[in-house]
Amino acid sequence: MSFLTVTAPFDTGAQVGLDRGIRVLAALSDGTLIPNLRPGSTCAAVVALHARHLDALSKKDAAGHVLNRRDPARIAAGRRLARAKEHEANARRDWLHKKSRDIVNTYDQVAIEDLRARSMTRSAKGTVEAPGTNVRAKAGLNRALLDAGLGMFATLIREKAAHAARSWSALIQGTHRRRVRSADTLRKKVGKERNSFALAAAIRPTRTSMPRA
Repeated sequence: MSFLTVTAPFDTGAQVGLDRGIRVLAALSDGTLIPNLRPGSTCAAVVALHARHLDALSKKDAAGHVLNRRDPARIAAGRRLARAKEHEANARRDWLHKKSRDIVNTYDQVAIEDLRARSMTRSAKGTVEAPGTNVRAKAGLNRALLDAGLGMFATLIREKAAHAARSWSALIQGTHRRRVRSADTLRKKVGKERNSFALAAAIRPTRTSMPRA
């Protein structure tokens, strides 16, 4: 019988505010910038190639329904496309796991902006009565947001912080919900409340994990 021993990271006494984005995955209040891997953009050519190959092997009727779903060649093409997309997802997940682990190991207290990723990636098409504007630009922005994995990044930081008995807090955006707080703003707030890390009244206490005993 074998046992897995998990060693909690040492206390560092460091505090940091974290601002997620697209140009860089995260800007930390101490000036550290975590690059955005952009696996979707990196793998886009391969995924598009397999998608075109799958479409070329598909026989469709006038309504666009596929007629040869059981064709071995088409099935093989579909599997190649699935593997390409899986490779993209694995690259994104691996990068976010590594960077979230680095943050949790380096800082005792982490403040993360409480972004509404689902609302941010909502379609701008609108309705027939009220059509949306700048739909193409918004679609490109949505792809970039989903490619960065901002929601997964915050989730991994919270989970790893809870496992390591670190303290994390979600910053409430308030009336500026659509504006992303800059790392300079977070740095000023962390500096003012460096001892208590209350960040004035911006911290949501119900979403703060218990600090290390």
